[in-house]
This record gives sequence, C-alpha cells and structure tokens, in this order.
Amino acid sequence: MPNDCGTSSKAFAQTYLYAVDRMGPDGAVAFGSDFSGFAGHLAPRFGDDACDGEPSCRSTVPYTDPITGETTEIEVLVPCDQGAGVTYPFAPHGIPGSLSRLVALDRAFDYNTDGLANVGLLPDLIEDLKVIGLTDTDLEPMFRSAEAYVRMWERAECGPDLDGDGLGNDCDDDDDGDGLSDADEAARGTDPLRADSDGDGLSDGREVNETNTNPLDADTDDDGLNDGTEVNGANPTDPLDADSDDDGLGDGQEDANANGQQDAGETDPNDADSDDDELPDGIEVAAGTNPLDADSDDDGVPDGEDVEFVQAAIAGLPGTATRDNADGLRTAMLAMLEAVERRIADGDVDEALRQLHNLRRHIDGCGAGPDADDWVVDCADQLDVRALIDLLIVNLGGVPA
Repeated sequence: MPNDCGTSSKAFAQTYLYAVDRMGPDGAVAFGSDFSGFAGHLAPRFGDDACDGEPSCRSTVPYTDPITGETTEIEVLVPCDQGAGVTYPFAPHGIPGSLSRLVALDRAFDYNTDGLANVGLLPDLIEDLKVIGLTDTDLEPMFRSAEAYVRMWERAECGPDLDGDGLGNDCDDDDDGDGLSDADEAARGTDPLRADSDGDGLSDGREVNETNTNPLDADTDDDGLNDGTEVNGANPTDPLDADSDDDGLGDGQEDANANGQQDAGETDPNDADSDDDELPDGIEVAAGTNPLDADSDDDGVPDGEDVEFVQAAIAGLPGTATRDNADGLRTAMLAMLEAVERRIADGDVDEALRQLHNLRRHIDGCGAGPDADDWVVDCADQLDVRALIDLLIVNLGGVPA
C-alpha cells in the first residue's frame, strides 16, 4: 500500500497491513475504537485538508529566476492523484443495508473531504480502506479481533487447551473432547484427559452414546476383535455379539488377523456359510471339513449334502452318550450313514432320505427323557446330533420328521 497521502487512510492501511503480516495467517489485529486509538485522527484524501497538507508526489514545473529572468524547470512536491473516493450511499462491511453521509445537527459529513472527523465515521473509514484496495480477506483480522481478545483472556484464565476446542481445560467441562463431560467420565471411571480410555479406536463418547460398547473394555463381546475394528473395519461386525453371523465361530476366530478384512484362510464373520455349501462355518470346523471349500473331500457332493459332518459328531460322542455305553450302537449309526452316503453318490436321494429318517427314529426322544428305542441317551448330545441330521435332510431336499 503506497503511503502517498500523509496521515490518511492510506497511512493507516500501510501500518495495519504490516501488523497483519507480523501476526501471521491466523492472527488478529485490533485498533482502539475511541479517539485515543487514532491520535491525530485521519486526514481526508481530498479537499483543502487533503493528506494533512503533506504533498508527496514530485512534479516538474517552470521556474523563472527573478534576477536573471531565465526560465527553467524544477521539481516540486504536489498532492498525489488519489483516484476514487467513497461513494455514498455504500453497503457497510458485513451487515445488510446502506449508509449515507453522517448528519449531525445541520452538518453532513463526507469522509472524502472530512476524513475521520468523529467516531461516527468509522464505517466510512472501513469503506475508504476498501476503496484504496484492501480486500475482505485483508480486513478479516480486524473483524475477528474482538473474539481474539476474549480468547486471549480465556487462555490466560483457563489454562492449556488439551483437546484443541479453543477452550482451556480449567473452563472446559469436556477436557478431552470425547463427547462425555468430565463429571460423567469421573462417574464411569474413564479418563477425562484421554478421549479413548480403552484404546480400542472408539472415543468414550461414541462408545456410550452410539455403539453401547464398554469404554473401559477394548473388546466388549470378548470375541478377539477390539471394538474399533468391529465398528470401523472394512468388514464391520457387531461389537456386542461375539458371533455376528451365528455360525458357531467367534468373530475373532473367523477374522484371524483382527483387521476387518478377509485374508486367505479366513472365513467371513458376516457370512455364516463362507463357501456356500449349505453348512455353517462352525459346523465345518467342528467336523473337520474346510469352511472355505464347498466340497472338502472332492467327491462331487457339497459338504452340506455329505454325511461327513454328521459322522464326525457321532464319532466324537463320549462313551456315556449311547444306551448302555454300547459302542456297537455308535458303529451302527456310522454304518447307516455310510449307506446313506452310497445312496447319495448313486443319485438315489429318496432312499438316502428314507434311511436318514430311519436313523433319526433312534434319536428322537429327550422330552422328559430319551425314548426306549433311542440309541443316544444323553439329551444334550442327542439334540446336537438330531439337529445335524435334520440339517442334512433339509439340504437334500427333505423335510425333518
């Protein structure tokens, strides 16, 4: 900003812009709005009192020596061309409406020729600053200076601002900015100076107000995945359900790397049947079949229609599970399943279903207790085996009894 009009708005603008530069991009620059802040006031840029009578532009004019009469050209200081002035009415900075010349008693003031003659002309000064080239961006530090002044005292009185919300901790009821007040955190036992008390990737406030997880337990459902991974991962699971897809495997078991994505060798914690073979992943793991291979033994029969998962359950029964602890009953059940497998391989599904129903009649008791002809008499084991047989029947297109 050229200072070519002494003590005018140009001189003020040059000083103001220097202060803005020194304060930096986020700084604020204030001026005292009483006239002690404008010692000497500001002169107009036009009229008899322009530039406080301090011309600063050089001009060449003819000069005649009074003794010799010789005429030459000399340089003198003259008022500089000031270009445009304030045009009335004008739109005041930052507020609606328009302002005309200020009238006091019988006098109308014009900033162009009166300068800052009284405090009522402060809007006119701002308009003149814009006329001489200051932009709205240039003026922002001035118009945020009152707030900056208040913030300065807040910082002085309120101490450090640990959560960066502009309010010092001594005056902030949520020091860590996690959405829970310090008083609430004290009652819950969470850390009021740490936004994520359990370090699980979810803020304490989010755990309390959104996910209903425990802000003091990184793995609320104890499934091997921390709450943040379950909520924010690429393959989100339920942080309140250890087995999100109800397939018998915990989310952490399925997502072995706890990274929210499926890698080679991992089942999908959001898909109960990762290989779409009609057999839940948990049953496959328990039976020893591959939950990522729809035909684990490559016999042409999908695992869900194969007898292996039922055979594995019967083979794993404890001796006390069968009637009279008879191991021959276990052998008989396994033999019946082998016969079913042969029928399936031959394409005789109807006969396979008939034989499965015949086997199921020996595992259909355990209301008040097992039936007289039940081969599996431990009720819990019987219910488990029966459920697997029913699943096989359904997968083969039949209807359980």
